[in-house]
Amino acid sequence: MQIPVLYLERHGTPFKLADLAHHACLRHRYPTTGKLEAWPLRQDRLAGTIEPPAIVVASALEPLISMAEAGLGIVSLPDFVLHEHLRTGHLVPVLSNHTEHSGVFRLLWPSSPISPRSSGCLSSS
Repeated sequence: MQIPVLYLERHGTPFKLADLAHHACLRHRYPTTGKLEAWPLRQDRLAGTIEPPAIVVASALEPLISMAEAGLGIVSLPDFVLHEHLRTGHLVPVLSNHTEHSGVFRLLWPSSPISPRSSGCLSSS
């Protein structure tokens, strides 16, 4: 999870998963299914399942990143999406010892390096 420094100054740092209930969580919703993307939280069976509150929900990543940078809340997105924001210190990781990154990332590319031929028609009248 990543959090903007500005947000930390205003609202404090969450130190345990239960603290998320008192923070503004910016959540991603899958546009095809409408389901909220699960945050990669390492759940404690004794404490119960923690589901971060969805204060703001967006189906695109860019608005979530912009809102996080503006200090509006905590976001949980893949590090490769936020690499530059983390590198510059605009966003900082939190609850790293309570998260586990696992999942599948799929890419689709053509089977041939040559793109298929296009057909077209030119007409001069």
